[in-house]
Formats: sequence, C-alpha cells, structure tokens
Amino acid sequence: MGLINPSQILVSAVKGIENETLMRMSEVLAAELHLSVEKIVVLSGPTIAAEVAESKPTLITAASKDSQNAKAVQEAFINEYFRVYTHSDVVGSEAGGSLKNVLAIAAGICDGLGYGYNTKAALITRVLKS
Repeated sequence: MGLINPSQILVSAVKGIENETLMRMSEVLAAELHLSVEKIVVLSGPTIAAEVAESKPTLITAASKDSQNAKAVQEAFINEYFRVYTHSDVVGSEAGGSLKNVLAIAAGICDGLGYGYNTKAALITRVLKS
C-alpha cells in the first residue's frame, strides 16, 4: 500500500504552479503520490491563516471532481466562523487562489506608492476583466 490509503481523501491547501511542468498543485500531488485526482480536494479562498486562527469569519471553497469528497471535506471543516462551499471547478479554484495572491501584491504596491482607493479599484476591475 502507498502513503495514502485508498479510502482516504487528500486535502490540498497549497497554491501555485510548478515552474518546470506548469502543473497545478493538485496535479503534482496526484502524480507524485500516484493518486487519482478524484481523491484530492483543493481548499482555496481569500484566507489569511492568522485571521482563521483568531476565529474571524472566513469563507473558503472545497473543490473536487468528486462531489462526495468535496462534501466530506466541507463537513469536516465548516463551523460557525469558517464557511466552506463546495465546487467541482478544481482548475478555477486553484488558478483563482494563485492569481489572488498576485493581485494582493499589486494592491500592496499601490498602497506603498501612496495611491488611493480609486487606483486599487481600477486594478481590481482590470484584473477581473482579463
């Protein structure tokens, strides 16, 4: 038997794209652990770990090609301040999670340059249009 029992679900909470292969993290995990992608549930969302640790309201997506696995992860993690939604769009969830970080850096640059809310709103609008 491998590292993962066939009855287990692997939850991926990592973001990014592998430089050499351009594979998403769930694809890397599936390849390295010899798993079916259906066994992987991706957790992605606009979250900051410190705020989750402080029980501040947070929303996240559990995305999987297997809706039952996504639902199982939702039930395992959801509570009064940590809202978990399920979705089947693993690619969109992983891409959105990675791109959100790039947008956050750009918004931080706007702050550092002393630009106002209009500039950040324009940045966000243009990114969403792309």
